[in-house]
Amino acid sequence: MVNAREILDAGGNATNTLQVSLSSAGRRSWCIAKDFAKPDPVQQGLDWACGYGAADCAPIEPGNSCFLPNTVYSHASYAFNSYYQMHQQASLSCDFNGVATVTYEDPSYPGCIYPFRIGQLGAISKATVTFIHRYWAPVEAFIVIFMLLCFIP
Repeated sequence: MVNAREILDAGGNATNTLQVSLSSAGRRSWCIAKDFAKPDPVQQGLDWACGYGAADCAPIEPGNSCFLPNTVYSHASYAFNSYYQMHQQASLSCDFNGVATVTYEDPSYPGCIYPFRIGQLGAISKATVTFIHRYWAPVEAFIVIFMLLCFIP
């Protein structure tokens, strides 16, 4: 489990906390395209994952770290895994009409890292922490100030 939050210390200063706990039962897992699947359904799964599925497909775009090898299986594997990780490794999130499977062997290769998450809530990305810090902290501060002004005589 990974949790990130900002709390106020006794002096009223914001303090960032990050709590990480790994279950001994937790295993790293990834979702990849099946080698023997027909290319057309794999392409359909890739299109869905990068479109409606909102997977992070930027690394498989031309010129980016995971573009090569430029095959439907390689690109689909990256996209399927991104979707699978976004959904906290839920077993049903690695199917894509039967063309995907879960693996416990890291499919990463030099220059291309396949992300993974361990635990029920998954990992929090740097972008998420930045968003929380940059946008949520001012909202919290506003709420605290508003509450102080409105309810303290």
